[in-house]
Amino acid sequence: MLSDALPTSYEVGVEAARVQEGDRVAIIGCGPVGLSALLTVLPSKPSQVVCLDMNPFRLETAKKLGATHTLNIADVGFGGKIMGIISSNPERKPGFDVVIECAGRPESVALAQKFISVGGRISIVSSGLKETPINLFEVQRRKVTISSGFLDGHSTSHLIDLVAKGELDPAPLVSHKFKLSEVEKAYEVFSNPIENKTLKVLLVNNDE
Repeated sequence: MLSDALPTSYEVGVEAARVQEGDRVAIIGCGPVGLSALLTVLPSKPSQVVCLDMNPFRLETAKKLGATHTLNIADVGFGGKIMGIISSNPERKPGFDVVIECAGRPESVALAQKFISVGGRISIVSSGLKETPINLFEVQRRKVTISSGFLDGHSTSHLIDLVAKGELDPAPLVSHKFKLSEVEKAYEVFSNPIENKTLKVLLVNNDE
C-alpha cells in the first residue's frame, strides 16, 4: 500500500488539492484509494470529511477510519442531505472546499463539480476515464481549480515515516489475508468486492 494506494491518494489527491486546516472535504469513492485519501487527509485537520460511495461496507469502514459523515450515493434525495451537511455554517460559502474524486466514473466527476464551492479545488485521483465531463463555463465562473496526474512516489518516504511514528496506520485497509498457495482464492475474493466485503488482499509466504 505504501507503493501505490497511499502515495497515489496523497500526492494526486490531498497534496494536489492543497488541503488546509478547517477545509470541508468530500471524498467520492471509498475503495482502497479513497480510504487511503481519508487516512492521509486527516493529519491536515479538515473540519469535515464526507465520504460517498454505494457500498455500505466501505462507508462503514470510512466512518471507523475517521470520516465525519458518510452518504450512500444511491440514497434518494441525497443531494439535499449533502447540502445540509456542508451548509451547516451560514457564515461560510456553500459547497466543499475540496473534493477528491476516487470512484473513476464520469458521474462522480460531474458530482464533484456540483458540490464544489466557489474557489474550491477538485483533485481527480482515478484514472482511465475516457470521457470526463467538465463544465468549463461553471469551472471558470466559480474559479474552481481541477488537478489530476499520476503517482511519482516523492511522498513515499514521508508516508513511511508517518507509519513508523504511529501517525498513519494502513492496516485497516487489509480486509483479507491469504497464503501464496491460495492465490486463486485470493483473486476470487478480490474480484467480488461487494459480496466478500473486500478492500485490499494481502498475500504472505506459506510458512507465515
